[in-house]
Amino acid sequence: MFPVSLPQTIPKQLQHLEILTNLRNLQEIIAKLLEKMALTYNLENDLRFKQGLHKGLQKGLHKGIHKGKNRKAIVAIKEMLADGLPFDLIARYLHVSVDFVQKVAEKVQKNK
Repeated sequence: MFPVSLPQTIPKQLQHLEILTNLRNLQEIIAKLLEKMALTYNLENDLRFKQGLHKGLQKGLHKGIHKGKNRKAIVAIKEMLADGLPFDLIARYLHVSVDFVQKVAEKVQKNK
């Protein structure tokens, strides 16, 4: 009847189903149906899921580090502006663009 035993084909069929539901925006409906099935595919054990999770975590970590550096630069820019340093000198010392310093300066002026 089947060239491969049934339990071996089910995960592959569920994977195909998952791909098709992504393409047709049917994930919510299929997720509910899969919950009712006696045998389901644990997506968290899927190699592609793990790769995507890792990539997402790396991207989030990178964004967090970048935001932290920007916050430190903004604090330093505000202090240097208060001391009367020119934009180009601040930009050179903090390794940011003059445009970035100017935007921070404009925000400081708005908040006064």
